[in-house]
Amino acid sequence: MKEQLQLALASLINPDEHYIDYLSMVTKHKRPSDDADDADIDQYNIDLAKSCVTQAKINLIAEDIPFRKPTDFTPQMFRSNNIEQRVERIQEKKSQELQMQQQIRKRRLERQQQIALQHGKRMGKHTQIRMQKEIIEKWKAERAQLQKNGVDESKLPSLEDIEAKYAKEKKTNRSQKNAKFGGKHTKAKAKRQLSRDKRREDRK
Repeated sequence: MKEQLQLALASLINPDEHYIDYLSMVTKHKRPSDDADDADIDQYNIDLAKSCVTQAKINLIAEDIPFRKPTDFTPQMFRSNNIEQRVERIQEKKSQELQMQQQIRKRRLERQQQIALQHGKRMGKHTQIRMQKEIIEKWKAERAQLQKNGVDESKLPSLEDIEAKYAKEKKTNRSQKNAKFGGKHTKAKAKRQLSRDKRREDRK
């Protein structure tokens, strides 16, 4: 098999010419300038590699040499070390931002608990943990869904946005229950609150 491949390559290119260099030349892809964006360079490498593989495939078929795709192939193999390091830095930065937001949320809940204790409104530990988990899970789920839909990273909701949305939903649910099951004055107050909320939403 190795001898067949060597014979095939010898019939295609000069003995002193590197096979990949040959493929790179025959694919005729225009290389981006040195000051081009990393994304353009990355795309160039991907297109060039695809063209090289296509050309090699044509040559191997012409020489009747069997071949198959590597099972351990990944797109990351196209990236240069600089681009790979840049991607890792971005992912690390996102992870640090996520941890920071979770810590901010935790500290805020702790402050709220202290204020509630000062006013005699004790918040149970299990309730606090459950609320914190619910908000963080809602935040992760909403971000994941928006990312899946192709929403830009800068437009994804922050932990504070989900917290405000969570508080608003709880308030609305409470008003709806009061409007349905509360006493006379409680029902009237809840209906007025729901009406105000609806007008705010309509104005948006």
